[in-house]
Amino acid sequence: MKFNEVVRTIENFIYSSNWINYINSSFHGNFIKTYGVIKTHIGQIENNETELLEYNMQEIEDSLNILMDLIFDVPIDNVLSNFINAWIQLIINWNNNVNKIIEIEKKCNNIKRLLDNHFTMLEAFEILKRANEKAMRLQNWLPPSFQLSEHYLKTLEE
Repeated sequence: MKFNEVVRTIENFIYSSNWINYINSSFHGNFIKTYGVIKTHIGQIENNETELLEYNMQEIEDSLNILMDLIFDVPIDNVLSNFINAWIQLIINWNNNVNKIIEIEKKCNNIKRLLDNHFTMLEAFEILKRANEKAMRLQNWLPPSFQLSEHYLKTLEE
């Protein structure tokens, strides 16, 4: 995804009503503030400024933690998937140019892998759920011939 596409995807998500279906308003505020800081930093880097706007690294990490929670807690559709991919790409590029913090890069890569495998996990969950239901039905099913055999064995013991 090119930078303009990343920006458009993020802005379409956080500045429209799309976010309401996925995150609460306090988390939304975190994304807007973090996005503003990162966009300012990118502008400063493009202008070859050496002094970057102050920022709170914890807010950036919080945005990644929120995304991680979303992947586990919310059904992922194309709108959310596109936003998460764009956000991760923005954070990775920002981190590579500003901080080069390995933990941020690792967390971004983990989120990307989880998102890429999310639908596979949902499919696996459905398959395991069906297998469990089948196993429960088999466990509760006792053919009449087994009942006869149990009775026969009990009479032999007496």
